[in-house]
Amino acid sequence: MTTICIVGHRDIREDQQQRVREEIEKTLGYFLSLGKVETLSLVASGADTIFYDVAEAMKVPIKIWLPFAEAVYREDFTGKDLTKFNAILSEKNIEWTGVLPVSPSQEDKNEAYRKAAQKLVDRSDYLLAVWDGKAAEGIGGTADTVEYAWSKNKPVIHIHADRSPKNQLHHANPSQNLDALEKAAMQAKISFQIAWGLGIAFGLFSVIAFAPTLFFSDFFEGHPKGKLILYLIELVCLPLSYWLLCYRAHQAKAVFVDKRIVAERQRVYEQFDRVRIALPVDEKNDITVSSYQDTPEMAQSKTALMEFVQGQIDYHYHKRVKKYSRNKDIMRRIMFGILVAFFVVVGLGFIEMMVELVNRDFSKKHHLHDYAQWLHYFWVVFPATYAALEVIVYFNEWQLNIRVSKKTMLKLEAIKKEIVFADLAGFVKAMHELKTVLEIENEDWNILIDSKHIGAYI
Repeated sequence: MTTICIVGHRDIREDQQQRVREEIEKTLGYFLSLGKVETLSLVASGADTIFYDVAEAMKVPIKIWLPFAEAVYREDFTGKDLTKFNAILSEKNIEWTGVLPVSPSQEDKNEAYRKAAQKLVDRSDYLLAVWDGKAAEGIGGTADTVEYAWSKNKPVIHIHADRSPKNQLHHANPSQNLDALEKAAMQAKISFQIAWGLGIAFGLFSVIAFAPTLFFSDFFEGHPKGKLILYLIELVCLPLSYWLLCYRAHQAKAVFVDKRIVAERQRVYEQFDRVRIALPVDEKNDITVSSYQDTPEMAQSKTALMEFVQGQIDYHYHKRVKKYSRNKDIMRRIMFGILVAFFVVVGLGFIEMMVELVNRDFSKKHHLHDYAQWLHYFWVVFPATYAALEVIVYFNEWQLNIRVSKKTMLKLEAIKKEIVFADLAGFVKAMHELKTVLEIENEDWNILIDSKHIGAYI
């Protein structure tokens, strides 16, 4: 009789599970063609469960081993996996169960997994490993068991399967240079700002070019070519403004946002790698911290992390709060000046009309009508200019960004204080909080930018 044991990843990619199932069927079918077969399994979720279903369908005997007591082992399953585990145990008898110490730690559980897997290998003729081929990241896993089988000269049947990205860990991509990513993001931002600024400028210029044809009709009666030139300018500027705002700026904005996201993620991963921390893709997974205690190395990691947090605080203060406050104040003064100028020309226009009604001869003698044409011209130009500046204020959301940055700075200051006095558990807690703050900040910023469809408001 041939004995085959199974180990494999719990988190096999969904698009590869059917292929894994088919390869397990072929493997068991081959050994059944040679004679009797029995199998051993820890019936963990993922590869073990797929193997169990195939073996059951092919009427291959399965012996169930557990790394530790059933009640404790059940804690490692959730949802559909737990339902499946309960169904299996209701159908099969448990042949062997490992032992855990009282109040076991995660390290105790990992050691129990390793001992159980090694015992499977020792009792079997072949190890069937559903494995991504990567080196072991800890003890008791698939790669660790494969290495043990090799050390014992046991044949390993390798079925390749990649792990689902949601359970893998993020590290900084060594092939991506942060400076280059930031440069690319900045270039995309400049391209976006140029398209956006030119779109507003051309729209405003079309109004400035069109307004004289309305209020200087006497002049243009003797200069028809000048009127034609202004019409042509408007005919060119208005469609160009629409194209720049609705299409070119929109495309450049999408590129800018994408490149900024990549650059910001790379920055965070590099900084977290410096303190030996791996960030999971799925926020439900735990942040992984290397197993060190309060040592000089821990102190260095704290220092590096505090420098990163302080850098984020400085960035928010100098690049956002301070800069946006200055921009907001400058724009407020300019817009107030335009508003005052508009009411001045409106007032002067009203005075001119009153003089025209009361004393027409005086108005003609002093050519007030000529001055009135300029006043009427600015009645159109000033509101258009004010509206263009409103678009700039609308898009930049300086006040909102200042408020968000101040809120973020307070959270970062609190995290920095936690890090100073944190033990390992507190350090991990601070990491969770920092990761959450950075994710919320980037997500809110991206939603804000993506919601700005400039052309719809022109």
